[in-house]
Order: sequence, then structure tokens, then C-alpha cells
Amino acid sequence: MWFVLAVTYLEIAEITALLRLGIRFSTPDIWYILRVKCRTFFASIDRSNSVA
Repeated sequence: MWFVLAVTYLEIAEITALLRLGIRFSTPDIWYILRVKCRTFFASIDRSNSVA
């Protein structure tokens, strides 16, 4: 359980950092990475909820 929370926190921190970069530079690459990150992030939340 704590492992899932730690990973979730790291994912949120990474997504936030990418968002800041995206706002600053606004390159399509960063927005694409963000979309992929968000998808995998929400997929992992779904997985952890179904396991719990």
C-alpha cells in the first residue's frame, strides 16, 4: 500500500514538473509525454483500486 502511494506521489510530481515545462516551452513533445504519463498514471490507479 505504501509503495503504491509513494509511486503515485512520484508520478504526480513528475507530471507537475512536465506541466511546468510544457507551459514554459510549449513544445508538442512535452504535451505528448504528458498525455502518455497521465494515461499510464490513471491506468495504474485503476489497477491498484481493483487489487485493493
